[in-house]
Amino acid sequence: MASSRTAYFPAGCSTGNSLPHCLQSTGPQGKRTGGRNSAGTRSQRFCRNCGTPDCKVFGESQGCRDSRHTRGCRQIAKFLVKAKVVGTAGTPEGVELVKKLGADCAVCHKDRDYFIKIMEWTKDKGVDVVVEMLANVNLAKDLGLLCRNGRVMVIGSRGTITINPRDLMGLETTVTGVSLFSSTPRQWAQSAAAVVEGARAGWVDPVVNKVYPLGDAKHAHNDIIHSKGAHGRLVLDPDA
Repeated sequence: MASSRTAYFPAGCSTGNSLPHCLQSTGPQGKRTGGRNSAGTRSQRFCRNCGTPDCKVFGESQGCRDSRHTRGCRQIAKFLVKAKVVGTAGTPEGVELVKKLGADCAVCHKDRDYFIKIMEWTKDKGVDVVVEMLANVNLAKDLGLLCRNGRVMVIGSRGTITINPRDLMGLETTVTGVSLFSSTPRQWAQSAAAVVEGARAGWVDPVVNKVYPLGDAKHAHNDIIHSKGAHGRLVLDPDA
C-alpha cells in the first residue's frame, strides 16, 4: 500500500433520544438497508468523510460497540479504497464473526493489551481514521491509536469525556464531529448512490438478525443496549 492510512470503527448505537429520527431506506429490489444507524446511513457517512485512497478499518462486535453497525463501512473501505481492516470483538464467537465480515485482523477488546495488538498490526504506524460510535468511552484511547495527521470522526456519543489536548498536538491529529444529516444535497446524493450501487453489486450486504415493527422501536433499542454480542443487524420495518 502507498501509505499506512487507517480508519478505526469502534461502533455504537444511538440512545432513546434518537427514536423520533429512526428512518428506513430502501435499496435495490426493495431491500431495506435499515434505519438511522443502519448499514445504509453509516455507510453514507463513511463515504462522505473517509475518501482516502488507502486506509485500514477497525470495527468492534460487542453490545453497543458492535460490528453489525460498521459492516457497511468496512465493506466500503475494502471495496472502494482497498483498505486493510482491523476488527475487535468481546467474545471468541465475535472475533470469528468480525473475520467473516472481512477483517484482515481481529482481536478481543476485552484483552487489556488489545490496543497494543492493533499497533503491532500497523507496525507501530498507527491508524489514520477512527470512526467512533461511543466517544464518551473511547475517545481518549482513540487518540493513542492515531498516526501523524490522523483523525477521529465522532459519529456517536452517550455522555461526556475528558481528554488530554497534548495527545492531539504531538502528531497533529484532529477530532471531527460527523452527522449525515448535516450533508449538503449533493453529498447526500453521492453517498446514497454509492451505498445503493454497493447493495446492487453485492459488496454492501448487511447481516440481519431481527426485524421489528416500527412501533416496537423502544424494544429494539433496549435489545441493542443490553446485547451481549453481535449476531447481525436489528432493523425497524414500518411495513411489518
